[in-house]
Amino acid sequence: MSEKKNGTNGNSKAVIYTSLDEARKAGRPEGHDKWSLFKLTDPAGDAVYVWAYSVSLAMLAVARKQGWKIGTADASAARVESALDNMSAEDRAALLAKYMPAAKSKK
Repeated sequence: MSEKKNGTNGNSKAVIYTSLDEARKAGRPEGHDKWSLFKLTDPAGDAVYVWAYSVSLAMLAVARKQGWKIGTADASAARVESALDNMSAEDRAALLAKYMPAAKSKK
């Protein structure tokens, strides 16, 4: 099968296809009536296909699949604090655990 692993498309999963036929057979994802099928071509001429709401979100899905990450260049403590405040306690704890090394026990 020519389907690649799931990427993300905003808050929804986007599937990236290497074949137009596979993308068309899969059809528009359920519940996403406004999504269109986009073709993205790299500089070498290789194309992939993705159902997405917009060109930007299609590009984002492919970029994320390729390992690209994005974030604001002017992150400040206040912005980070605001983002953390908007997260659930569980999500915040999981995120902080990812970036904070485990405390070493004192003997």
